[in-house]
Amino acid sequence: MKTEAIAILLVIAIVAGAGAGYFVGASNQGPTTTTTTTTGTLPYQIINPNVTVRGQAAGLPCAALRLPCPYSANQSTKAILIGYNGAYYYLSYYGLTNATNPTQRVTTWYTIWYDNSTAFCVSPKVEWSITCPA
Repeated sequence: MKTEAIAILLVIAIVAGAGAGYFVGASNQGPTTTTTTTTGTLPYQIINPNVTVRGQAAGLPCAALRLPCPYSANQSTKAILIGYNGAYYYLSYYGLTNATNPTQRVTTWYTIWYDNSTAFCVSPKVEWSITCPA
C-alpha cells in the first residue's frame, strides 16, 4: 500500500488520577488532535482518522496496559480505524507519565491496536503483549 504517510495522532489528555504514581491517559475528557507529516509509508492504511469507540471496546487500550481502568457501559474513546493485512483495527494512543518525582516526569506514549473485543498489540513492547507493526 503506497499512501502518503500522514499520521494523525489523537493525543489523549493526561488527566486521570495519579493512582500508583502515574497519570493515566483519559480518553473521554477532551482529546487533542495533532497532525504529523512523515516521509515513507505506513504499514497500514488509515480508513478513518477520527472514530469513536464505545462500550467495553473503549476500555481495551487502558486494559492492554494492565492499568486500573474504570468501566462504564457508556464509555467512549477516540481512535483511528486502520486496515492491516485484510483486517480492521482501532488504533489509540495512551500516555503514561511517571509522577513519582515532579522534577523528572517522563511520559511514555503507547500505541494500542484492538477491535471490539481484543487488544492485539502494544508499542513500545510491554512484557505481556506483542509489538505492533511499525
